[in-house]
Amino acid sequence: MLVESGRAKVGDIERWHSSTKTDAVLCGLRKFELQERRALEELDVFLKSGGYVGVSWGKDSLTVAHLAWRVNPGARVAYFPAGQAEMPECFEVRDRFLAAHKSVDYVEIEAAAAEFFFEGHDGAQRDFERASRSLGKRYVSGVRAAEPGMRRLRMRKWGLSSPNTCAPIGWWSADDVFAYLFKYDLPVHPAYSFSLFGSKNRDRLRVGTIGGYRGREWGRREWEEAYYPDVLRRIGLWHS
Repeated sequence: MLVESGRAKVGDIERWHSSTKTDAVLCGLRKFELQERRALEELDVFLKSGGYVGVSWGKDSLTVAHLAWRVNPGARVAYFPAGQAEMPECFEVRDRFLAAHKSVDYVEIEAAAAEFFFEGHDGAQRDFERASRSLGKRYVSGVRAAEPGMRRLRMRKWGLSSPNTCAPIGWWSADDVFAYLFKYDLPVHPAYSFSLFGSKNRDRLRVGTIGGYRGREWGRREWEEAYYPDVLRRIGLWHS
C-alpha cells in the first residue's frame, strides 16, 4: 500500500506499480515462507528476554515491526524522530501502521537538538543514539547484510542475534522486504517510488533524515533537492 504523495514526478507511480508484479510472485514462493518463519522464530526467542523494535518507518524497520507484532502483539515499538529533518511522510506511515496494530506498546521520543539542523543527518544521528539508549540496550533492528558498511560486518560477525541486538531480516534482500510489505498490505513510504524519472531503483533509496554527509553521496543531494526542497530549506541546507 504505497502512501500517496504530491511529491511524485512523471512516471514514478507507474514504475512503482510495475515493480509490485515481482513482489506478488516472490511472496508466494516456498523459500520466502521459510525465511519468514526463520525470522519469526528468531524474534520469539530474543523478545522473551525483553527489548524494543527501533523504527524509522522505512521498509526494513516496518517489516521488522510487523514481524514482532506477529510474535507478540504487545511488542514495544520505538521511534526517535529528528524534528524538522524527518521526511514528513514518515508520520503518515506511522499513523497507518498504528491504526491497524493498536496492541503494540508504542513509544516516541523526540531526538532533535537545535544545533543539528545545519548538519542534517549527521547531527540527527548523534541525537538518535542518545535517545535510543534511554530504552535500554536490547533492541530489534532492520539491519540487512545486503547493505554496505558496518551493517554487513555486523551480520558476518554475529549472525541474526548478538547478546543485545536482533536482526531477524539480516539475510533478506531488498526484494524480499518489498515482497513482505506487499504480502501483508503494509503502508509503504512514497520515497521508494521517487525514481527521479527512472534514474533511481527503489532498493537504492533510503528513508530517513534529510541532509548531512550521507545526503551528499551517490546523488542523494540531487534527489533530495528534487523531492524535498521544502525540508532542506527548513533546516538551512538549501543551496540552489
